[in-house]
Amino acid sequence: MQKTKMFKILIRVLLPVCSFLLAFIFPINLFIKIALGFTLALISTLLLHMVLKTSKLRYTSYKIMSWLFYKNSHGLNYCPCCDNHFDSFLDLELYNNPIYNPAIFKGINQKVSCPLCNSAPRHRIIATWANMNIEKLKSSKVLLFAPEISLMLWFDRNKCSVTTADLIDPIADKKIDLTSIDFKDNSYDYIFCNHVLEHVNDYKKALSELYRILTADGTLIISFPIDDTLEVTIEKPTTSNEERKQLFGQIDHLRIFGNDSIQILNNAGFEVDIMDTSDKNICPDTAPAKYDSNQIFICTKRA
Repeated sequence: MQKTKMFKILIRVLLPVCSFLLAFIFPINLFIKIALGFTLALISTLLLHMVLKTSKLRYTSYKIMSWLFYKNSHGLNYCPCCDNHFDSFLDLELYNNPIYNPAIFKGINQKVSCPLCNSAPRHRIIATWANMNIEKLKSSKVLLFAPEISLMLWFDRNKCSVTTADLIDPIADKKIDLTSIDFKDNSYDYIFCNHVLEHVNDYKKALSELYRILTADGTLIISFPIDDTLEVTIEKPTTSNEERKQLFGQIDHLRIFGNDSIQILNNAGFEVDIMDTSDKNICPDTAPAKYDSNQIFICTKRA
């Protein structure tokens, strides 16, 4: 199941090497050949970087890998983001990443990552809901915060137009602070906000802004980390990465939500329905961290 990763590594290595050797087919001075070879290698490396970092080109590269490696795959593990079946998912190996507290992964199945598009269960449940609402999404104004590649692949292959927004990610269409959104009231029919709320300074203000820009009959599809052992959401002002990692699981989380999550959404003016993994075969129910309940809240404005 490492063949996709190996393919990417081979391309990164072979493309500049082959580009360098290409210069030697020309009947020119050796010094010029070497200079030309390095120039071609640099250009090919930059072009490859564009393919991996530019959204449309990146989607094309994923489609090619899908056709090469998985067109005849009939495994039991299905990813609705890239629409492929696999014999098994891959280990995310997040417990080796220094931004996380390794304790949050203890006893939780880590083999949850799509080998092709790197989706986790929280992405696949969003894509499952979207599959059930394709026609509505195609005919509506849609806004996606934090445009991760797995979800962007779903929108791309289903030809659903979407505006993307993020405060940092350069591939997003709009640079947006979730607590101060530069859109008019009632701007979007569907808003996706997947694991963003735990990162913003003022989540209540962010919810207020999401409510404001959602149309009267629109839908907010939102999820965030929830620790079901907590009765109430915990947040603590701190500037210490280590303290945030210990309290909230990773250094860029500012809180951990608890069993008051629905009440929080109600207080922001939303009626809430829940879609969870147990109903939709998005395996497993909780992963890769103990607070990843992999349920999404389907929110509409209270009448």
